[in-house]
Amino acid sequence: MFGKGIIDFIGTDHAPHSTLEKMSENPPSGIAGIEWLLPMMLHFRERSGISWERFQEFMTRNAARCFNIAGRDGIKEGNFADLIFIRQEDFGSPDKNVQTRAGVNIYNNFHLKWQVLAAMINGGFKYRAGKFLSSNSGYEV
Repeated sequence: MFGKGIIDFIGTDHAPHSTLEKMSENPPSGIAGIEWLLPMMLHFRERSGISWERFQEFMTRNAARCFNIAGRDGIKEGNFADLIFIRQEDFGSPDKNVQTRAGVNIYNNFHLKWQVLAAMINGGFKYRAGKFLSSNSGYEV
């Protein structure tokens, strides 16, 4: 599906709900686990054999193009410096380091080979070496 152009872009709902909220009478929708989006998608990129160029298109550029968000459609002069630094490393099952308030990991038995080392948003590091560096999460686009 990725390599055939059927999928235009990938997004998340972020679902930052606590266990208490999810167990309430009227639980909010969504699945926790945004911290595993990129390692999971990198896993599928490897399995499908798609190019890095196509991967970047459906993970970043195409959403910006679809919603006409200026300055977010790739690495080029004048754009915001939004970068993710990754490493391929066989670190096993992501059963630790759950970052969401839900405190659960639906991928805890899945073997992943990619790790996010750092995230730069608008030219500043927001995540590096397992730590969030700023509570400022951004702005509406």
